[in-house]
Amino acid sequence: MCVPLTRRERPTTIRYERGYPTGSAIHRVFACATSLSMDARALDCRRRSCAAARALLPPSARRLALFSRSARSCRCAVRERYRGRSDLRVVVVDGRRPSGSPPYWSPGTHVMWREGSGPLGTGAPITDTRVPHFAYPVTVVRDDAEGFVGWLPCTTPVLRAARADGRGKRDDPATMFTADLVQQRGTHALYDQLRIAPTGRPWSVWVFFAEGSGKFAGWYVNLEAPHVRDQRTVFTSDHVLDLFVDPDGSVMRKDEDELVLAVAQRVFDEAEARAIRRDAEVVEQLVADWGTPFCDRWETFRPDPKWTVPRLLE
Repeated sequence: MCVPLTRRERPTTIRYERGYPTGSAIHRVFACATSLSMDARALDCRRRSCAAARALLPPSARRLALFSRSARSCRCAVRERYRGRSDLRVVVVDGRRPSGSPPYWSPGTHVMWREGSGPLGTGAPITDTRVPHFAYPVTVVRDDAEGFVGWLPCTTPVLRAARADGRGKRDDPATMFTADLVQQRGTHALYDQLRIAPTGRPWSVWVFFAEGSGKFAGWYVNLEAPHVRDQRTVFTSDHVLDLFVDPDGSVMRKDEDELVLAVAQRVFDEAEARAIRRDAEVVEQLVADWGTPFCDRWETFRPDPKWTVPRLLE
């Protein structure tokens, strides 16, 4: 939980709910003290640049702070670890809110799915869409208190955060999470995807279908920060470690070596990596129990033939 500020320290623009700050006009940077994290501190950044305020945060908090520049302030959201669970406590920035609350999008609506600003989507949820990041326009299949479901067919135009040196994102493991990035446009390929993001969960489940044929090819579980959203976008941040579930229900972890690299290159610390692995264990148990969404027969999904391929929403 965030340690409350003294009366003298409390800026009037922040509301307190359940011990952590929320509000749409934030003039301080918060680092939350948790069982796995850093000492609590609040930094007055009204007269500091975002970069200067970020530099004052402890290393484990810098990548968790979500900044956007306004004329005279920095705004910030801090993800906190609570009792060893991977969780998201959100300072609402520019109208964003946790997914799972109304108003909901209607089926057939086109919205954006954006990942973090760092390599492989691991950075803080994006605030400036000019910063290199991964983004996918999707068609809403379902959106309610239980979660968000979006359709991403092949041939959809997408954004990717590519290495500035021209190498593939995994070509040089030694600089996988430290290389400079540039924005790259591309086209989604390989599998049509139905993306299911259960409310409040640190993962989404992607149902894979062979391109064009609709043949079910398995489930991909992407470990990531629980979603927040604004009027037309869902935002998350990738946690590197993933799982693949075969049609027969067998489970395989993916990219465990990359999580090790992410710790070595200071994307995550050891405590955060342990929390991510525990999230993977929760998913493995969910598959063993054949819980939702695996039991919900999404593998039989077929998109509305009237739907068009969505375009990038800038």
